[in-house]
Amino acid sequence: MSTGRQSDPPTPVDPDPGLVSISFSGDGAEYFRLWVVNLLLTALTLGVYSAWAKVRKTKYFYQNTRLDGNVFDYHGRPRAILRGRVVALMLAAAYTWTFQFSLAAGVVTALVLCAAGPWLLMRAQVFRLSNTSYRGLRFGFRADTNTAYRVATPVLGLWFANGPPPRWPRSRTGYPRPGYSGRRR
Repeated sequence: MSTGRQSDPPTPVDPDPGLVSISFSGDGAEYFRLWVVNLLLTALTLGVYSAWAKVRKTKYFYQNTRLDGNVFDYHGRPRAILRGRVVALMLAAAYTWTFQFSLAAGVVTALVLCAAGPWLLMRAQVFRLSNTSYRGLRFGFRADTNTAYRVATPVLGLWFANGPPPRWPRSRTGYPRPGYSGRRR
């Protein structure tokens, strides 16, 4: 049954209204110059400049990445990054040196690092995301310590279930002997 009335033509439907465009407008030559300068200044300052280099590199990538035509931005402070790296270096040194003094002290240090690991990783994510913005709005990362440990416990459990990494016999140079496969014959 036709009423004799003509209907309006259908309006085109957007195939995917949730589709967003992402693009990167950086240039390889421009990044290479940034990388060389960062590398030279890091070498000249014996690694101290690496925190400033990280900020410059991250800003370059964020400010050249567009999501729906808008760029990201990074607001990290190099001194805060440097403090974090000094703490990480001290923890790595403590782990390495305590095993040289005593096996028991090394195991205690490893357990302390495993216990502090989830909290440290959570704080690193909080720092990274709270210093990232998109369209003028900073990202947030609301994490609590209990969740960090609940997520990390299975990973640590699997690591401990596997046992410690094998110790390789070392030659006088400190490197594994040639031809050593790690298996006992």
